[in-house]
Amino acid sequence: MKKTLLAISLAVAASSTAYAEGDMGKEIYLGAEYTDWDNDRNLDNEVGGALGFSVPVSKLWSIEGWYSRTDTESDISNTDVLAETFSINGLRYLGDEQSQTRPFLTVGVSHSKFDPDHSKNLHDNSLDLGFGVKHFFSNNLVLRGDLIARTFEDRDNDFAVDPVARISIGYAFGNKSSRPIKQQVAAPVQQRLDSDNDGVYDDKDQCPGTEAGLKVDDNGCKMMLTETVSIDLKVQFPNNSAEVSDEYLNEISQVADFLNSYSGTNVEVKGYTDSRGKADYNQQLSEKRAQAVANILVEKFGIDASRVEATGLGENGPIADNNSAEGRAKNRRVVAEVSADVEKAITK
Repeated sequence: MKKTLLAISLAVAASSTAYAEGDMGKEIYLGAEYTDWDNDRNLDNEVGGALGFSVPVSKLWSIEGWYSRTDTESDISNTDVLAETFSINGLRYLGDEQSQTRPFLTVGVSHSKFDPDHSKNLHDNSLDLGFGVKHFFSNNLVLRGDLIARTFEDRDNDFAVDPVARISIGYAFGNKSSRPIKQQVAAPVQQRLDSDNDGVYDDKDQCPGTEAGLKVDDNGCKMMLTETVSIDLKVQFPNNSAEVSDEYLNEISQVADFLNSYSGTNVEVKGYTDSRGKADYNQQLSEKRAQAVANILVEKFGIDASRVEATGLGENGPIADNNSAEGRAKNRRVVAEVSADVEKAITK
C-alpha cells in the first residue's frame, strides 16, 4: 500500500509539472471532517480537521491529496486515540464546466494510522468513493462539500465502510482566466443620439429639429416667453388741412409692416384738431384726417380695410396749449397705437 501511495504521489508531482504552465488553477483547502466509524473500529465519532491540495490535469479531471486528523476515544478502553488519514484520489467534474456550482465524483485510496495512548499503532488501507459539490464565489474563493465511502477489509475479512462527511473552504490560485466562473459580459453600450444638439437625447426629444441656439425644456421643446409688442403712429397736419405730407409715409409704412407681421391685430386711427373754429367743423376735419391716414394704409400698403378703423375726435384731447401756435400745431394730429401679445423663443 505504501508503494501505491508513493506511486500516486509521484504521479501528482508529474501532473503538477506538466500543467504548471497550463491555463488551469490549483486549489488548497482547509476544512472539517466527520467520520462515522464502523463498529469494527470501536471508536467514538468525532469531528476532525482536514487539509487538501488539488492539481488540475484537464478541464474535467484533477488529482488531489488530503490529510485529516481526528482526536477520538476507544469505546472499549476509553483510551485517547489519534486517527490520521492520508488520501490520494482523482476528481471528475460533472455538468457545465462554466458553471459556478460544479458537482463531481472522486475515487482514490487512503492510508489510516490509529495511534492509541500506551498501545501499538494500527494501520489500515481503504478504497474511497465519493461525491461532492464545489461552489466558486469568485475566481479564487471556493466552498466545497464531500461525502465519502471509505471501504476497508475488517478483521473478519469482510468489507466495511467508514462514511465520511467533509466541508472545506478553498483558495484557487494560478491563472485566473482558468477558473470556471461564468464571465459577466457587459451589454454593448448603445450610442444615444442628440440629432439637433439641444442637449436632449432623441429617445426623449418630443420636439426634434429644434433650431440651434435656443433654450429647451426637459422634453427638448424650445422655451417660449410671452411679451407685448407695440408701435405708435404720429402724423401732424397744417392748419385747416387733411392732406398727409410725404414725410410721414415712412412712419405709416412701419405701422403697415407691424400689421402684416401680426395678423391678429387691428388698428384704430384717431384724428384731432386744435381749438380754433367751430366744434362741428373741427369734428368733420378730424374725421377727414383720420380717414386720410387709413386710406394710405389700405390703398398704398395693402392692409385689409376690415382691420383699419378711422375715428375723428375733433378738438378733444389736446396734448399741448391751444393758446400758442406751437401748441396748436401739436394738437393738429393723427395718432394710432397697435399692440400684440407674442411668444418669443428664449436663446441660450
